[in-house]
Amino acid sequence: MGRARNQAPRPALPLHPAWWAPLAAALVALDVLVLGLPVPGLLASVALCVVHGARLVLAMLRRQRRRLLRLALSMATFTLAVAACLVLTGLDRQLGAERAGELARALERHRAEQGAWPERLEQLVPRYLPAVPRAGFRLCFAEFEYQPDPPELSWTVWPPSGRRVLELDDGQARALR
Repeated sequence: MGRARNQAPRPALPLHPAWWAPLAAALVALDVLVLGLPVPGLLASVALCVVHGARLVLAMLRRQRRRLLRLALSMATFTLAVAACLVLTGLDRQLGAERAGELARALERHRAEQGAWPERLEQLVPRYLPAVPRAGFRLCFAEFEYQPDPPELSWTVWPPSGRRVLELDDGQARALR
């Protein structure tokens, strides 16, 4: 079925809608797994949900079943991308807190046995830990930072400035801020 001659052609989208779902998934992967910052992928996925939601309503009103199905699948993909951002970021933060606890216990055992805090985290390997753990599974901003005086362990939970600090004093974790 061709277009009527008097109808203007639709403006071309900057990116074909078939690429929107892979783009959202790629943003989620970049944000959560590499940077640990879910905002760009989350915002892109939410924006695409809004756009596709409006297009979905129009397809329902026009009774365009094939388009309706395609848009519903895209909406489901973007919704899953939003959920993936939130779940993976939460898991990454939880992993960081658990590993910080492991490091704090190893630091306290070192202090109890050696009488002083270690100068570097690497001094805990292999006696107290098999390896110095990472603060999360993301590729960037996943290293623990340690200073012996005053004894303090910190790690990034929300790059570039959201940090958690575990103060170690008298062999116990005093504050997590």
